Amino acid sequence: MVVFNVSAGISGAGVGAGAVSIGLGGSGGGGGDGRKVNATVVGNVRLPANNPGAVIAQSLGGGGGNGGFNVSGTISGAGTGAGGVAVGIGGSGGGGGTGGEVVANVTGVIMTGGNDAGGFLAQSVGGGGG
Repeated sequence: MVVFNVSAGISGAGVGAGAVSIGLGGSGGGGGDGRKVNATVVGNVRLPANNPGAVIAQSLGGGGGNGGFNVSGTISGAGTGAGGVAVGIGGSGGGGGTGGEVVANVTGVIMTGGNDAGGFLAQSVGGGGG
């Protein structure tokens, strides 16, 4: 979801005109946390093909949401004395989620025969911030 803000001010007068515009972009939401993973393999695993992953156990945290952007502007016009002030602040990105605990047990033999084959992977990865 994209959260954004657009604000504007317009004024006009014969003498003395002013406009003020203030905008604040929304903040991104935080990423979800990965949960605990328990994986148990009992027996032999044989993969003769190229590029497979034989045993993969992973917990992945979600990425944080993007911060909102902001556009602010003013227009003022007068015969004498006109001014405008615009302030815009973009929103902050959300924090990434954490990876959870990974417990993996293999009782047996893992055999791979193809090119670029991964035998065993256990990982916990946190998500990046927005």
